[in-house]
Amino acid sequence: MEEEKEGIYLIGAFTNPDWREDFTLKFPNLNWKDPKNNPQSSMSKTVYTDMKSSMESPSSIVYIPKGRTSAGTTSYGELGGARAMGNAIITIDESEMEKERILEDISSYYFSDKEEAYSLLEKEPIISKHSKVIPRNNPFEKENYENVYVEGNVLGITKQIVKLKNKGKKIEHGLKVNQLEKFSQTDLMIVNFDKGKNYDNKKALYFMGVAYALDIPVILVDENPANYPTLPALSRRTFHDENRIERLDFYLDRLESLKIGDEALVYYELMKKFNKI
Repeated sequence: MEEEKEGIYLIGAFTNPDWREDFTLKFPNLNWKDPKNNPQSSMSKTVYTDMKSSMESPSSIVYIPKGRTSAGTTSYGELGGARAMGNAIITIDESEMEKERILEDISSYYFSDKEEAYSLLEKEPIISKHSKVIPRNNPFEKENYENVYVEGNVLGITKQIVKLKNKGKKIEHGLKVNQLEKFSQTDLMIVNFDKGKNYDNKKALYFMGVAYALDIPVILVDENPANYPTLPALSRRTFHDENRIERLDFYLDRLESLKIGDEALVYYELMKKFNKI
């Protein structure tokens, strides 16, 4: 058995019946990594082990069965981590809807049914067509952060983007999913999700995973009162609910250095102001 076939992480939504068993039972000798076996007692443990699995496995399989339109919210963060590390991504999209373009672009192998993937696992060595992305800088060493990448529902934070530009920050938006060398220059990522959108901006989720892999801090702005549980664990700071923009403004107006000693003081000020009874 080829070494390239070992350490395969299974990315995708949890379904009933469990699609992962189709692979693990058919190829019991392969070293499968199933997220169901990762710790579930806290989201920090879950996200850490999920992302570690996607980033350290030489290859991952992402599967979209019939009846679904996407791979699942957390899956796109895991895919971002895998892509940043240069790992092979094998996509199987059996959905009958419009195909997910992001998955086509980042995958080393793209199939429309499981049988094609079975043939790959039986006959071919799995080789990634992408190389590992090397971080360009360490934003935590800078006295002043410079490059900000914004993603998600950007119109909702337009005023904040203008303020950052007026402070001399360089704003980037709309990178393609394989422009990771350019993304690696980012000092700070801000992602906004509007209420009721069901986290349908998959590229924002994907770049959150890339940022996690490259140690780029993420500021999550989420209008949903019940935010998706894994996303805060991918982020450095989170602002949500109806007062999120006011708190974001307070934070960004005072933020200059990303060093923990400097940034923490800004956040302590924020807590002192907004946690008053």
